[in-house]
Amino acid sequence: KALRDLDKSKKSFDIIIMDPPYRKSIEKKALLKISSYDIIKPSSLIVVEHFKTEQIPDCIGIFRLYKRSSYGDSALSFYKIGDLL
Repeated sequence: KALRDLDKSKKSFDIIIMDPPYRKSIEKKALLKISSYDIIKPSSLIVVEHFKTEQIPDCIGIFRLYKRSSYGDSALSFYKIGDLL
């Protein structure tokens, strides 16, 4: 519902930070859902925090992995729209 409401507001974002529950494997689904709404700009950066051993694909829909960094048990995966890489 939140994504739908943001889409209706006609706002778009430069950065989206996701911190889904660990070990639930919902990152891919969430990224696909985000890409189905008009809330991101062509140059947007999507940051996904996740458990470092979770395997998140490098390509998810329109998004391509830009960078991945680990910090303790956590990792941050940075995605951009594929054409801009």
